[in-house]
Amino acid sequence: MTEWKAFGEFAVEYLGMPAEAMPLFNENDNHNDKLKRKAERIMKFVLECGNFGHKREAASGKMGSAWLKFRDFARHSLVFPVDSLKFFCHFMVDGIKLAMAK
Repeated sequence: MTEWKAFGEFAVEYLGMPAEAMPLFNENDNHNDKLKRKAERIMKFVLECGNFGHKREAASGKMGSAWLKFRDFARHSLVFPVDSLKFFCHFMVDGIKLAMAK
């Protein structure tokens, strides 16, 4: 639910979604400092990288792409620490498997 609460705060605070239209959004629960910081970090990331990274310059080579991914994981871990670590582990294992197969 942490991700949903953070997204709800982001949608209400930055995208103008009416609080009553946001599923499972509880104003008493969501408008706290921790969720506001998470929503602010999400907004900064979206403004910097764009939707699906369209504002980001293309990385040159595999090492450049890996560097961008590591930076993104570090930033995401500030918002969702446990989930970012889980995803990073799966991402690395899958990446190593793909590299070994080629």
